[in-house]
Amino acid sequence: IDACFIADRVTPSKNEDGTTLSNIYTSFNGDYWLNNTGWDHPDKEICNFFGITCNENGLITEIDLRGNNLTGTFDERTILLSFELESLKLAKNAISGAFGGNYFFSLRKLKHIDISENNFTGAVNILAFPAAEHLNFSHNNFNSVISFRKFSPASKGLRVVDLSSNQINQDASQILSGIPLNLVELSLADNEITGQIPNPLPAFEIEYWGISA
Repeated sequence: IDACFIADRVTPSKNEDGTTLSNIYTSFNGDYWLNNTGWDHPDKEICNFFGITCNENGLITEIDLRGNNLTGTFDERTILLSFELESLKLAKNAISGAFGGNYFFSLRKLKHIDISENNFTGAVNILAFPAAEHLNFSHNNFNSVISFRKFSPASKGLRVVDLSSNQINQDASQILSGIPLNLVELSLADNEITGQIPNPLPAFEIEYWGISA
């Protein structure tokens, strides 16, 4: 499936949101969640499900399942159909797998993502989310950051990125090359970053950033 093609052709619908929630419940062992109110009765109104917020049209804008005993492997196609989604919060669970692939390109309204304190692995592409403003990917097992690309749509709106407490093992200059100029917070603390910070750094707006081994 071509994610760009999907993004261009889709009109959001409740049926697609329902499919998204069904996929999430199955993928992350919903029978064992601390709170699965509504989720275990798929015939009920999805906007009344625990952790779900909808807009005036009954379409999902937020999924907040933080600290709810979600377990399993993440597949980005799981949330592919919630095209009105603005906020995704899956922190403090036990979700594994990769995060930040091409399928996210179809979620053109997704601004806030918090997947901290899980077991995600591999390389992370923080510019895979076209509308992203705030990303918290801290306390996982990511081992590298895909180089920033100035031509990515996400580079214009991204303000806060937290990649602290992972296993990122790269040269600092490789990570910081082409850093989005609109960032105001960047945390890379408690990783395995080596080398020297580029000098001079780009003239970005960062007010806070942390970087340590």
